[in-house]
Amino acid sequence: MTASSVCREASTPKRKLEISFGGCGFLGVYHVGVGKCVVDHVPHLFDEFSGFYGASAGAITAVCAACKSDPMVPYKWVKKTFEASREHKLLGALHPSFNLYARLREFLEGFLPEDAHKKCRNKVKISMTTFDETKTIPEPKNWLVSNFTTRKELINAIIGSSFIPGYAGLKDLPKVRGKRCCDGGFTSNIPRGHDPNVITVSPFSGECDICPQVGTHVSTT
Repeated sequence: MTASSVCREASTPKRKLEISFGGCGFLGVYHVGVGKCVVDHVPHLFDEFSGFYGASAGAITAVCAACKSDPMVPYKWVKKTFEASREHKLLGALHPSFNLYARLREFLEGFLPEDAHKKCRNKVKISMTTFDETKTIPEPKNWLVSNFTTRKELINAIIGSSFIPGYAGLKDLPKVRGKRCCDGGFTSNIPRGHDPNVITVSPFSGECDICPQVGTHVSTT
């Protein structure tokens, strides 16, 4: 199923619909393409979705969709950040001097509207991996957060959902509401609720409603 066909199908009924953007790192540019398709062909569609799910890079897209932000702005940031990481030829984004999450926070603070948390409250569900620290060995579990109280909390949730231990260096895990958390893709890479009418989006070929055909690939350029 293509993005265009999903747009046509979703725009014809009066159905409760939700959409889930999977985690994918720099390949989040694929989500941007899906968002651009919606904006170009059925601009009212995002208004009709009752919920947006997102994990890791998909969380950024979910928030942008709920806020009706220009999808090309995150695309330009991802492309610029990816190109900057390649300046460190040996380690790329893993280089100690390349702080991806500081760059992400700076981008979100400058890009998201002041009332982003209000627009996303109980509508955007961000997938994070948290840990049951009562266990001898902390057990990872998925945590969906949606009732954002402040813009800062929303930004922290996006960063927590995107944080990959090791990739981010030897740093403490970020905290959201006092809980240590990391990339939501570890426990639920394509989060969804119990409603069967959830449109799933991923840049990886597979069983998602919107994804590349087998044998194709997604480029960050």
